[in-house]
Amino acid sequence: MLNGKIVVYLRAMEIVDEATYGALARTIAEIIADNNETVKKRGKKEEPEMTV
Repeated sequence: MLNGKIVVYLRAMEIVDEATYGALARTIAEIIADNNETVKKRGKKEEPEMTV
């Protein structure tokens, strides 16, 4: 939820002053996307079946 609020804020600031905030907004959005992808991959790992 926090990431969503940060992205919305940075997009607004990018519209207000692209020269100042544009690169920062794009960089942070990319970092968040990369981290989200890492978390998704972590959740998809299958646990080995245990046989008794």
